Amino acid sequence: MSVEGWKKSWVRDRLREEIGKQVNTIRRNILERTQDVGISEFAQSQIINRQGIHRSVNPVFIYADLAVSQISQLSTQDLHIQSEVDYETLLSDPETVESIQIRSSSMNMFLRDKNKRTLLSAAASIGRADVIDAIFRSFEPDRAGINVTDHEGCTALHVAMEQSHYIVCQTLLLKGADYNLKNKDGDTIIHLLMRKKDDEQVSSLLRFICALPTRKHWDRQNRQGETALHLACQSGLEECVFILMWCGADPTRMTRRGETAEHYVEYSTTDRKDKILQLLREVKPEGQQATSISDVDLTKSSNLNLSRNDVPITISSIAHKKPILLVPGLCSSALEVWRSPWNKEGNMDWMRSRLWLSMAKLGGQKVTAHRSLHLTNYSKHGFNTWSSKTDGKIQQVRRRKRQELKGEGIKVRAVEGLHGIDFLSEDLLVRGATCVFSDLINNLTMHGYDSNSLSASTYDWRIPPSKLEERDNHLTKMILNIEMLRKLNGGRKVVLIAHSMGNRLVQYFLTWAEKNHGREWIDANIDTFVAVGAPWLGAPKTVRGAVTGEKFTLDLFLTDAEGQQLCRGVGTLPWMFPLRSSFVGRSHYAYIRSKESLTPGTRTVEDLKDQFEPHTIQDCFEKSGAASTWAVFEEHFKSDPLYWNLESKEDMEDEGDLPVLKNPPVNRLVCIHGINVRTECVFFFTRDKKNENMFMVDPTVNLEFEGLLVKGGIGYERRRTPQNLADTTGSGDGTVPYMSLNYPQIWKNGQVKEEIQIHTLENAEHRAILQDYRFFQLLYQYIM
Repeated sequence: MSVEGWKKSWVRDRLREEIGKQVNTIRRNILERTQDVGISEFAQSQIINRQGIHRSVNPVFIYADLAVSQISQLSTQDLHIQSEVDYETLLSDPETVESIQIRSSSMNMFLRDKNKRTLLSAAASIGRADVIDAIFRSFEPDRAGINVTDHEGCTALHVAMEQSHYIVCQTLLLKGADYNLKNKDGDTIIHLLMRKKDDEQVSSLLRFICALPTRKHWDRQNRQGETALHLACQSGLEECVFILMWCGADPTRMTRRGETAEHYVEYSTTDRKDKILQLLREVKPEGQQATSISDVDLTKSSNLNLSRNDVPITISSIAHKKPILLVPGLCSSALEVWRSPWNKEGNMDWMRSRLWLSMAKLGGQKVTAHRSLHLTNYSKHGFNTWSSKTDGKIQQVRRRKRQELKGEGIKVRAVEGLHGIDFLSEDLLVRGATCVFSDLINNLTMHGYDSNSLSASTYDWRIPPSKLEERDNHLTKMILNIEMLRKLNGGRKVVLIAHSMGNRLVQYFLTWAEKNHGREWIDANIDTFVAVGAPWLGAPKTVRGAVTGEKFTLDLFLTDAEGQQLCRGVGTLPWMFPLRSSFVGRSHYAYIRSKESLTPGTRTVEDLKDQFEPHTIQDCFEKSGAASTWAVFEEHFKSDPLYWNLESKEDMEDEGDLPVLKNPPVNRLVCIHGINVRTECVFFFTRDKKNENMFMVDPTVNLEFEGLLVKGGIGYERRRTPQNLADTTGSGDGTVPYMSLNYPQIWKNGQVKEEIQIHTLENAEHRAILQDYRFFQLLYQYIM
């Protein structure tokens, strides 16, 4: 060995030795700080970061005659750094997801635990889709170690497939996991998939893989020389055999023992051997474009006894048994301008333009410039119109009843179809922040849904439900939409999937349909109502919205006053006012400061009772200048027989027999919602010192009150908050409280004739649940 080579070798050995010492020191310090390393300490263990160690060690050992490029070739992956923790144990901690998101900057996703698995692989092993989703929110796929292998050559995708966590597999595939990689046995994930016995689920995932744009190697062989087609024949997966053959798999390819796919059919215990053999002999590749597989007509092959009288059977129609109508919630249908006052001036910039605030439309000056917004023509109904001396067009979000119902001056309508609910804005700068149903639509599309089987019922969420039919004939359009979906899908009944306030609309629609078309129409056309994050007893957060305002994540564009006016001008906000307060166990939702404290802050219950007075929602609105919002509730909701059904406008919601408190008239109701997220329930208001005409949440109130954690004047229910339902504890989804979400349990306990299923997802937030793959997994049980 030359002197130069010896020098490089010596430096390399010393460098590895020093890295090992530092790693051990870091690990020892962590263990000394905590006797039992839990997930809250997880980020600390990630201090063993490749880049960080590299930078801290290199200055000690860099020699002038060694190039930096030579040193940079060293990697801590060569050192097989391994942690003493067990990721699967850590993943049992409920704070896992929060820790991943908060401490992501200090985490090394390539660090393996004592089982030699990365965090991603461990989460895939136990099916923690929420953890995987949190990882990908914090890291790009490559930094998350998406294709890193363990000691058995398995990636996270292999591990998930071995455990039959199909939703996790879909998540990893969508993020770019390589399905052509082999483990130590030479198996790709397609090999592993073909060893499963459930033909329907396996074929569904195989179609999903077919739709991915990357190249597939259908004839890749494992160590025994088996292809995916061999294993599909052995498992008796009839539909999978057809898909593989159509995609070009070679039935004559031999294993190391010289056996073809036909030999493997003989090894199968299925009673469909003859049909599979006929497939192998008759089906020819009809093209290599996997995305067109959904158009293949299976009825052309006599070996599959799948023909029906009502509709030709395709791979797509097998994938989705039931057509779907999506119904969005508050502020979740995109709106577009059809007519505005500026048209008369020749300014057509906003014609057919989305109303959601656009950086391009508002211009940079709207972020920093002064605005002279003022209210005009304020009506008792609260549907006000904003006018502006500047260029901003925020005014059209609010309504004046006469203009909106008669179409004078301004005409704004919901963007129809799926395009109206995927993203609220098409502006690239804010598009991601306005995502609504995009992930769900994409996932359903991957399973074969298209415009004939998947539709959306968008609506103008600014006006009360009765006016939707009066002005837009919206309920009638829903009837026609459902009937059309059923006709286009061979008579299969429709699944209604609603989110948040959309559930109120579906409940209202079903009550209206029963009254005008009879229960027979509902039974004949609707299979299931899937209620996601449904506010059956309302959401107290709407009280705070009407009193202090809510900006709907538009802090950059709206002042506090504008956020307040926006909430008070939305005619559907009363639809989600809290109901049955005595049943929920809340005596009041709003408290207003009556006198100032002599000492800073309100920290005891005694201080609270001395300094604050409880108020009804109506009183609170009147004192804070939101009387018009309550007037909307009185005129358009309490007088609506489909909502309240009482001539008297007295506070009688605790009777429990109001239409809004009855279970929807549908044969099957499926409720899916998140739990154990801190959720607003009670509010402590005080006058804003900067503006005496406005109220604000009192930031000095911090204490425990009636089982709630009060922080900054807002009382939150949390995991250990007692609930008046089956003597349990828990909290809601961050927007809707626990009792409101779980109210269908009361209907279920009452032994109603309709089927009611309730599914809860731990730590699933109200809006984020629409991107949660646990939700997708539950949903597929009812639509496939």
